[in-house]
Amino acid sequence: MDNSERPFIIPVFLPHLGCPHQCAFCNQTAITSSKSRLFSSETLRLRIDKFLEYKGKRRNRIQISFYGGNFLGLKKDEIKSLLDEAARFVKAGRVDSLRFSTRPDTIDVERLDILNNYPVSTIELGVQSMDDHVLKTAKRGHSALDTEKAIVLLKDRNYEIGLQMMVGLPDDDENKALDSGRKIADFAPDFVRIYPTVVLAGSPLAAWYKKGKYVPLSLEKCVTLVKKLYLLFNEKNITVIRMGLQASEDLDDGSTILAGPYTNGAAGVGRS
Repeated sequence: MDNSERPFIIPVFLPHLGCPHQCAFCNQTAITSSKSRLFSSETLRLRIDKFLEYKGKRRNRIQISFYGGNFLGLKKDEIKSLLDEAARFVKAGRVDSLRFSTRPDTIDVERLDILNNYPVSTIELGVQSMDDHVLKTAKRGHSALDTEKAIVLLKDRNYEIGLQMMVGLPDDDENKALDSGRKIADFAPDFVRIYPTVVLAGSPLAAWYKKGKYVPLSLEKCVTLVKKLYLLFNEKNITVIRMGLQASEDLDDGSTILAGPYTNGAAGVGRS
């Protein structure tokens, strides 16, 4: 997928919104410097308008994307409110479609039916691992089977599917990560993202790290592992659209990331 094929994505971050609890590695507020609250209709419109002003001419497809939280974990009226406002831009011909990220255990028939009247084309799942022990240690609150069931439902409705995985989670290792990668590849998603686990200030993982109960991957080991995963997905013709956290001033200020494979404005293997 070259730049001309990639969509121009207008990100709308919803830190922790819709999340049933805090995962061990997570502190979305630290990553985005945003408080957990819904955008007002006016604020959302202004944000989207601002991004459209800077849209490049190389990319034809434009998508509004809801990231950072657990989109289908929001209340039904909150989901509809966000989609209603974003869909106005699609109806006006300024945006092509909508997308969002959510947890595998929020994918069910009832929630997907909410989307029927909206121009949602792409759904990303925060899979993180296909190892149930790793998921439990990371306090994800869902199982590998939840991911499998979610993908079946999404494929039945012909959504473009993206799967996100992590390396370096507590109790994870190279063999488990590669096994997760193979299982994710077997699902034949449209694309994947690979994120390294870093120790974020304010996360449960930070407390474990300070007590010596968690040791993050070194940059060298992270790069080697992610390269193996990249080659695995590439062999299956699955596009890897990101390897590493999105760099930002907040991540680079030295107080947000306490430890882990992050350097030179990129976590793990850099930006895409």
